[in-house]
Amino acid sequence: MSDVANAISSDNRFGSDCAGHVAGNNGGVVRRPLQASALDTLSALLVLGTTLHQNGKFEESASCLRRAAELQPKSVGALSRLGSAYMACRDYARATECFTRCVELDPGCAQAHYWLGNACRENREHEQAILHYQQALKLDPGNYLPWKNLGSSLRELNQLEQALAAYDRALALHPKSELTRCCRAVALLVA
Repeated sequence: MSDVANAISSDNRFGSDCAGHVAGNNGGVVRRPLQASALDTLSALLVLGTTLHQNGKFEESASCLRRAAELQPKSVGALSRLGSAYMACRDYARATECFTRCVELDPGCAQAHYWLGNACRENREHEQAILHYQQALKLDPGNYLPWKNLGSSLRELNQLEQALAAYDRALALHPKSELTRCCRAVALLVA
């Protein structure tokens, strides 16, 4: 077992959800406990939560990342990863809470506004999503993803001319985006 696995298994702040994944088949029994600093614990939780997320274990990921966010409640990185895990679990209300906190902590972070826009869009709060996509674009106008998603929220509100303009901006920045082309085609069909 690795030192990280030992540290996680011996630290009951992780609980059984996280410890079982890194402890292997021994059921969380630790043979060589380590004393982990808070930073080591936070780093291990972030790595484990991200790995679980990448392997499709979204509930377990959220559990680990929730503990990481509790250890560092002002960490945009921990909160954004937790919000992403909640998005994967389709818990858009909790995702919105996480991303709202990210925006509060760092209002100049274009990515935080983009994430919050996505959570609002998934929650069918298109007016709020549009505001956050627009803010993300003020901060980083060269990112095509907020343009694409802005177009999708505008399309949902039947603001088709503005949606097409947003898709066109996205395609100007990333002409090979097939998803943006498909979204634009749907908007044309609705128009």
